[in-house]
Amino acid sequence: MKCPDCGFENIAGEEVCGSCSASLSSLALPEAKAKQGVQRKILEGSIADLGVHDALVVSPQTTVAEAVRLMREKKMGCVLVGDERTLLGICTERDLLREVAGMQEPEKLRLSSVMTRDPQYLRDDHPIAFAFHNMALRNYRHIPILRANGKFGIISSRDLLRYLCR
Repeated sequence: MKCPDCGFENIAGEEVCGSCSASLSSLALPEAKAKQGVQRKILEGSIADLGVHDALVVSPQTTVAEAVRLMREKKMGCVLVGDERTLLGICTERDLLREVAGMQEPEKLRLSSVMTRDPQYLRDDHPIAFAFHNMALRNYRHIPILRANGKFGIISSRDLLRYLCR
């Protein structure tokens, strides 16, 4: 859907423009009933349908070495930084490669110095189309999800692929 303010092409159903942050809530989500198959699943499903995973949540004072150990142990591609109900940042495998690879002493380096601050998150009642949109346009592989219970979880691009294959 095209933003009436700046003309940026947003995914149908987006609440704010990805370019100028203008409200798009007055523009309607396309009719899912006219769509079939995968299109219909994307437009009708909510993020909760993906089975949002519990996130690894660590403090900003956690060292990079400890975060890497936890990510390897739990086979997760990222950690959320903050607490269960407050999201300060996210640190992904990509962040670690870009910011930490080749540096000395990761056991002394704090996550607060390499994390992505104030990451965008979605709610579990948002349409799945929002997750696809964010991952495609912003090149994300992980998105924090605010659950109905007020705690943060996480979804990955792999979760979206699994959903489409069901």
